[in-house]
Amino acid sequence: MCFFSCNGQTRSDAKTITLYITNRSSVPIDSLFFPYRQITIKENIETGKTLIVKVDIDKRDINTDGAFPVFLYQKERTFRGRFGFHDWEVVAKNEEHIYLFNKGINYKDEKPKKPTEINLLLIPKTSSGIDSIEIDSSILKKKVVQTNYIELTLDFTLFEKNPEVKIYQNGNPYVLRIDHDWDNWNYNQEFIYVYDNGIFSKKEI
Repeated sequence: MCFFSCNGQTRSDAKTITLYITNRSSVPIDSLFFPYRQITIKENIETGKTLIVKVDIDKRDINTDGAFPVFLYQKERTFRGRFGFHDWEVVAKNEEHIYLFNKGINYKDEKPKKPTEINLLLIPKTSSGIDSIEIDSSILKKKVVQTNYIELTLDFTLFEKNPEVKIYQNGNPYVLRIDHDWDNWNYNQEFIYVYDNGIFSKKEI
């Protein structure tokens, strides 16, 4: 399958990257989304199958360093991958492989490793700030307090069993329970906005 330039020819001002997207999970991939030019491919990739996608990248879009995201969808689950590493118009690879396993994406044909830590960033939006934070010492590995946020580094496995943090505001305790996709091992970070009266949100209200 070819997209972005589907006439069988590549413009002289474009770079072509061939992606091999292989489904190693037990559930079919429903669709793919490339934010680059807002392209959606609605094509099932069954277990053990590979979809070949040719992406034409405009040279103007690789005149810095970086990479492009791609999202893989399975029913209610979403996995974020990346491709097209580039540095000042030089693309690292013309061919790339993305493998989706039950626990996440990898770029070689091996299951991803389970994270040992998860980072929880608390962003205070309260009128009086946060008095204190309470969490089991066996779970907490590191705590960093900055002006605009508090970062907690937690043991992934232990916190998965009881993903709760007690936050005190004006002397009142409020329980923050983290809703995290523990089966997606590519993602080990959560941002939480903290508002008055124990109101918590993953998005700024």
